[in-house]
Amino acid sequence: MTISTLVPSPAGEITHDAVREKVNETIEATNPIVITMQTRASFGNTVAATGILQTTLTGTGDVLLPPPATPQPETGGSYNGYLRVDGLVEISAMGELTVSNAALVIGANGDGDYRAPHAWVGMSASTTATTVGFIFGIVKASDGLIHFSQRVTGGRMAAQDSLTNVSGGGFVFGLEAGDTLSMWVAADKNATITIYDMNIGLEMAIHESLT
Repeated sequence: MTISTLVPSPAGEITHDAVREKVNETIEATNPIVITMQTRASFGNTVAATGILQTTLTGTGDVLLPPPATPQPETGGSYNGYLRVDGLVEISAMGELTVSNAALVIGANGDGDYRAPHAWVGMSASTTATTVGFIFGIVKASDGLIHFSQRVTGGRMAAQDSLTNVSGGGFVFGLEAGDTLSMWVAADKNATITIYDMNIGLEMAIHESLT
């Protein structure tokens, strides 16, 4: 805090109330409990606003859709048929979470454990009896590599172009400032996946300093 950031009173003096207000703002901005309570965001797709998203996938041949070995380089890695879901946009964001380039970004004071209170998507596939799965891909600021979640959330679409809903949730531990979290998708058959409405939420469960 510097004195130049405070607003002078009409008489040109710095008031006690102004000092108190500025100190309280500084305390709140760095209080781990306040940060935990105020840090949450969601990103995804809204058909009414942005239309559909489509991704063409090469089938893995495995209905279990095992995630890639982790970590992997950001480009040119072996991703087991998974592709990053591009085109996702901010739905809401506050605290130490922002949305940029179809990914959630952890802010400077955002170290901690997180939970995904909701994650759902309405989608279809261009082929019949197609299994589709989603995972998180986290680019760690500490090493620049993608660390993939190892539990797949997905569903099987029995009919071609039939709208199917998939939902999930869970925890993401040990996120740090500068980390980015994106969604990745794979299918067991060659298919074009159409994403209609999609909403992925993330909120801080506990700040690192409180663990």
